[in-house]
Amino acid sequence: MSSNLIIIHEDEYMHVVDNETGIVTLVEGPQRYILPATHSIKVDKTTKTTLHDQEYAEILHPYNKENKKNAYGVTKIIFGPKTFSLYPNENIVEKEKIRLLVENEALVVQALVDTENHKAGEKWLVHGPCSYFPTIEKQIVELRRATTIGDNESLYVRNMDTCELKLVVGPRAYMCAVDEEPFYKRITLSEQSALKLDYDSSTRGYEVQVQKNECVCIVDYDNLKEKYYLGPCSYTLQPNEGIKTIAISTGVPKKENGLTVGVVRLGPDFMDDRFDVRTLDNAVLELTLTYKWKVIIDDHSIGKLFNSDFIGFSCQSLRSRIRETASHYSFEEFHKNSSSILREKLFKEYSRKVVQAGEEKEAKFVGRFFDEFNFLIFELDIKKLVPVDPEIELLLDQSIKQSMKIMCNKLNDNAEFEGRISKIKNDVEIAKLRGTVIDLEHQNRVKETLHRIKIENEAQVTMEKAKAKAEIDVARNKMKMEIEDIKNIMQNLEGDIGASYLKHAQAANLHKNVNSMTLVPDSVQNLFAPSAFLSK
Repeated sequence: MSSNLIIIHEDEYMHVVDNETGIVTLVEGPQRYILPATHSIKVDKTTKTTLHDQEYAEILHPYNKENKKNAYGVTKIIFGPKTFSLYPNENIVEKEKIRLLVENEALVVQALVDTENHKAGEKWLVHGPCSYFPTIEKQIVELRRATTIGDNESLYVRNMDTCELKLVVGPRAYMCAVDEEPFYKRITLSEQSALKLDYDSSTRGYEVQVQKNECVCIVDYDNLKEKYYLGPCSYTLQPNEGIKTIAISTGVPKKENGLTVGVVRLGPDFMDDRFDVRTLDNAVLELTLTYKWKVIIDDHSIGKLFNSDFIGFSCQSLRSRIRETASHYSFEEFHKNSSSILREKLFKEYSRKVVQAGEEKEAKFVGRFFDEFNFLIFELDIKKLVPVDPEIELLLDQSIKQSMKIMCNKLNDNAEFEGRISKIKNDVEIAKLRGTVIDLEHQNRVKETLHRIKIENEAQVTMEKAKAKAEIDVARNKMKMEIEDIKNIMQNLEGDIGASYLKHAQAANLHKNVNSMTLVPDSVQNLFAPSAFLSK
């Protein structure tokens, strides 16, 4: 073979084999390589492997430059940044970025050989945040992330070494230990039906919601114990726990195993049933009833409720008793008074000592009590009662219509009679009210007259008082005037005029036949009288 010139660039390499010795050599660029005649190309020009920062590559069968041999079965790790060529027989097993672990992440690492800190085969966790650089002494098994557990949530965890199970309750982010893993808890089909779930296994905790007036039975399979919880509450099943379920009768009429329940209502609640009864005169009736029931809570015997189908048992028992009762009455009598007859025959008074919240009490109730379940039927109602025979049903309809007509007429007559009685009572009441009004008017007139007389008397008294006061004032004024006159007279009598006045008065009293007189003062010495005056 003639020599060939091969141009190998800087980022290229090739493998050349010596055809005489069989030795394969590495030829790297950049160079102008002339292929000898005794050599041939085993691996043509290939681009060199480039590792960037934060990258690494695992090389299988690495080449040893000292002894110029490959270490078969050995792995070598090369970290970037670096560009390299593969020697003959070397293979890149893996080229990846260096693991950058964030918070809530971890790597499961296994030792391949014995080291100072770990034995071969031992596993441990490398938690983030960090950058993990692999070595040939250990290998990465898996990457794990913490499981976020919210509020009111939980996670089942299994220890792979001891098979121990535990429940991790939130809120938190949980990272399984190196020897732990999430555990898939399986539930039975009955539990799945009772909890209304569409799956039968989950790593998340099964939470049972118990509402008010409800009860749930939790079974501890490890200790073979039962615990009872009354609502309202929320309970999460432990890994070794389950719920006790019962199949109860449902539908109308009641059919067994109609529903599987784990959370049982304590009532008060209703249930319906329908069945046939036969009367004393062989009339077959279809009876539809509604029962009102509740559970008598007793802390010491609450487990009775989960023994079996308490709905089906009570309905079957009541059917038998009602059929027996109906057989003692005629069709007409039983049809008219069925509710009162059944209450009288089925119900009675009970008295039981129960323990509730740790306190013993005396419970008294009326109804039909089933001690097997602490189950009480305390009311019933006849929803429908019809004959099975169509002819009897037709006659019954006619009888009912006739009875209704009679009843309506009776009600009308009673209403009319009651209306008349009511009218009479109203008339009497109106008459009484009128008499009362007349009495009130008379009383008002009397009060008005008395009030007027009182006012007139008070006015008369006031007027008399004013008149007497006026007369007294007049008399006082007159007396004052007379006193003033006397004082004036006395003042006048003190002078000449007073003396004259006294003489005049004396003269007037001399003789009654004196017609006139002339008063002469004392100072007058001579007096001349006319002749006419003297002749008189």
